[in-house]
Amino acid sequence: MPKPYVYYDTRNLNSAEVQFFTESRTEAANKERTTNLPKAYKLDRDFKVKKIIVQPPMQLVSSTTQKDTTLDDNIRILLEEAAIEIQIGNGPVEYYPVALALAGPNINVALQYTQGTAADGTYAVMHCNGGVGLDVDITIPKDTDIKFYIKTTSTPSINPVRVYLIGEHP
Repeated sequence: MPKPYVYYDTRNLNSAEVQFFTESRTEAANKERTTNLPKAYKLDRDFKVKKIIVQPPMQLVSSTTQKDTTLDDNIRILLEEAAIEIQIGNGPVEYYPVALALAGPNINVALQYTQGTAADGTYAVMHCNGGVGLDVDITIPKDTDIKFYIKTTSTPSINPVRVYLIGEHP
């Protein structure tokens, strides 16, 4: 009987190409808070991925001007530019839009404040989210390299981003 399981990895999305699942739980600086991968780039058992979820963090920025678009730019990059690239071993490379893999609570807030000086400012809170992730059918054999990237054309600043591979061990 298949056993449900979730593998996850956490990286900073601060360049146009970021690779996930590159280190094991024992190698990671924050151990299991970063990843639960048993081996770098590999799994120690066969695994069937049924769903991919990309979870960006909630972000809060403040600005001394109401024209700061930092959060809007990061949302646009995730929704319009970001793509997942996956290759298992020497198999075919598959591409998926990150926008379809987003999941999480729905929180959208904008706050304004007036400083003691004449300048107004803003706080912006962003949590880019979607539905329940992207349904896929990807088999990862034991001890086979996982090449999992999130790629963009612009350079985002979204830290940290967690990727979940939800599926089952046969």
